[in-house]
Amino acid sequence: MGGKPSLLCMTLAIALFLSAPVRGVGGDATLSFDLDSVELSAASAHLMDATTGAELFSHRADERRAPASMTKIITMAVIFDALKAGTIRLDDVVVVSARASGMGGSQVFLEKGEEMSVEDLLKAVAISSANDASVALAEHVSGSVEAFVDDMNALGEHLGLINSHFTNPHGLDHPEHYSTARDINHFASYLLRTHPEVTDYTSVWTDWLREDTDDPFWLTNTNRLLGDYPGMDGLKTGRTEESGWCLSATAVRDGTRFIVTVINSPTSDERFDDVERLLDGGFAAAETVYLVEPGDVMAEVPLWEADVQSIELTVGERVVVTVPRGTADQVALRVEEPDAALAAPLSQESPVASVSAELEGTSIAEYSLVPVRNVERCGPVTLFVRMLRRLWVFR
Repeated sequence: MGGKPSLLCMTLAIALFLSAPVRGVGGDATLSFDLDSVELSAASAHLMDATTGAELFSHRADERRAPASMTKIITMAVIFDALKAGTIRLDDVVVVSARASGMGGSQVFLEKGEEMSVEDLLKAVAISSANDASVALAEHVSGSVEAFVDDMNALGEHLGLINSHFTNPHGLDHPEHYSTARDINHFASYLLRTHPEVTDYTSVWTDWLREDTDDPFWLTNTNRLLGDYPGMDGLKTGRTEESGWCLSATAVRDGTRFIVTVINSPTSDERFDDVERLLDGGFAAAETVYLVEPGDVMAEVPLWEADVQSIELTVGERVVVTVPRGTADQVALRVEEPDAALAAPLSQESPVASVSAELEGTSIAEYSLVPVRNVERCGPVTLFVRMLRRLWVFR
């Protein structure tokens, strides 16, 4: 392709499937999903596409509130980060401290000095919302509860979630322990996108701890929508005097995954009803559309003083958007190429062009295009030979 800007418009039929994290620029916020008529009992609520981050519904979503045991979403994110980094393992044996065994609220009644694996403690947190297991894991991951809380807050800062602050890993009320419906959704989105295996735990209805001992404990999930709501596989309930009845829940259908968080519903039943109404509205109104995979060639551009004379361009991350349901086949891709030959050297991570997804002529997301490989500068001999070839052609 030449150096002048050109358009490459393609209307795609999309096969939907669940994916890794992406970051579109601008875009989805310009679309309307018409969920304003959903009636709720919760004081705060937020509904978003877990994959794209597109917001479908918001009601007082930035009001700081006690998050109760939804805090354990952040706790699990820090734990899974440590597992991914290799600083802990699922089969690590944790020795329960006096502090962990003394935790009140929901618990699995750990005893001081008891030994339990990281995986069993993780089950206790994800399924039964165990405060004692949360403290035991925090101490194992970071050395102390205080250091673990620092890690929780550091994750919030990394994600840019300025309306959240945590003082503990379990969610018991504290004046400086707060979050918002929007922030909880973004923490949940991070957890699901970065560590999708979390649903292997949060989707379990019942399980056992110490099953083959004299002191077995039956774990029962506190999210009654599991098994009842199609596609539901997590995440976390919550309830304290300060927070009221809460739930951050996620469900996936045909590659579209939504997360909804409701805070301070009057009763337990009403929080579940709120979540069902919002998810029903979301699945009826919108869908996630997967357009381009990293490695898919989107353009080829000329190079100057490079080891090759042209280079193919691809996206650095999956191109995916949230659109009104039924409009997937109307999404078009528009490639904007550089207006001149590119000079070497070029890194595979260097943005050199862009592609935007458009619906009815409106850009709804934009992504960078990068070379499919690193490009090195050519040597003087190669450059001289190319000049001779050009002279031969035009003689």
